Amino acid sequence: MDQTEPEIKELDLSEVEFAKMSVDACGRIFRWRGRIFRGIYADMVPEVLGLFSCGLVEALVAEKLLPQTWVTQFQLAGYGLVLEHRKVDNISYPFEWSFAMLREAAVTVLRVNLAARKFGYETKDCHPYNICFDHATPLFVDLGSFIKVADTNGWACYDEFLTSYLYPLRLWSKGNSYLARRSLFSLSLTDAMTCENYLLYRYPPLRALHPDHLRRGVSLVLALKKRLALNPFNLEKLLDKTAGIRIRSSGSAWGDYHDAYHDPNGEPLPSRRFVRIMELIDSYQIRSVVELGGNQGVFSELLLKRSKVSKVVCTDCDENAVDAMYENAKDKGLPLTAALLDIMYPLMTYYEPPPYLRFCSDAVVVLAVVHHLVLGRKLPLELFFEIVSKYSARYVFIEFMPLGLWNGTVAPPLPVWYTQDWFRTEFEKFFKLRHVEELEENRVLFVGEIGSNRDAE
Repeated sequence: MDQTEPEIKELDLSEVEFAKMSVDACGRIFRWRGRIFRGIYADMVPEVLGLFSCGLVEALVAEKLLPQTWVTQFQLAGYGLVLEHRKVDNISYPFEWSFAMLREAAVTVLRVNLAARKFGYETKDCHPYNICFDHATPLFVDLGSFIKVADTNGWACYDEFLTSYLYPLRLWSKGNSYLARRSLFSLSLTDAMTCENYLLYRYPPLRALHPDHLRRGVSLVLALKKRLALNPFNLEKLLDKTAGIRIRSSGSAWGDYHDAYHDPNGEPLPSRRFVRIMELIDSYQIRSVVELGGNQGVFSELLLKRSKVSKVVCTDCDENAVDAMYENAKDKGLPLTAALLDIMYPLMTYYEPPPYLRFCSDAVVVLAVVHHLVLGRKLPLELFFEIVSKYSARYVFIEFMPLGLWNGTVAPPLPVWYTQDWFRTEFEKFFKLRHVEELEENRVLFVGEIGSNRDAE
């Protein structure tokens, strides 16, 4: 994108959409005509321009720690300066990250601060909502967080780093992903996991203490560390410690489901079924896809390598599968966004867009999932179709499994209503049916188009 504007232009406030939770002493993030900007308050303009003139912004962009950011000639009422950021698509939130993603986000925060110290700056906050994943690359996006510091022995947001990253990672590494992920749900520091909360979980005997006594004890220990010059803010050591956290190996229901779909070199195997689905996707001129229930992302990777699709979001509710998906995308540099998401019961916040808006793509792909939801989890098919339709701008590709929960040899008895005609009838209530094809013995692909029912909403 050309970073220079032909002339100074006053932006129309009626065309500007401010981010709901982007309010700080520096300014506000807003969208304008599909682009991302940051309005800087007049009294903060010198400080912000100083980030550019000293070379910090350029250095962070060069190290792929900050999205490309530049000064524009746009003007906006109430602001003294307008910056533009390169747009990051398909934003995921911390409670949608896998263990490896959270660890990479934590490492990024520390790398940002290590780089900033060379220019006499550090961040004043570091909560995980300051990180956006650009596919498999975590970027720090809060330009207003940087403050000048004369003493680099401390770190203003060390406590926040503990509650936002280190404690959740340690809990997760010991097997408690449930508590770790929910500790990331709130943006409010008043609702974050404190040191006392963490200690009470990790060391049960401490629960015998009165809460006030524990709180005072924690404060005394931290003060003593500082007094004895046992500096807990050594960023290099903290980075090594954080990067070295490993999750305890444990199996999951579907964590290794896609292992058999890779060759010995780790490349995805293009089965005849996958090849045929990709042919159909290309025939509809689709460029972006969200795969729901995509496990380790084998089909998503094939789409990026062997079809005309250029951008993919892949979600799954299995933590191990998403971890493998993310690590693979990072290692291979794939333009794939991974998200840990149960589409039927997603975690959502009041103040940010739901996943179906953030991940909406030209097409939705759902392979070998419906029978688990309908027969296994006893969820109504119409609810599934309603949810899936929200993720698609144009088409859906959904497999029906006529043999139900068949494992290749046997299957539990099917309800009398579980038939292909039943599936088709429900499908056509939400989509215009474009194509039906039997791909394998237990896989029938339905292709639908978002129809007038969407337009009428």
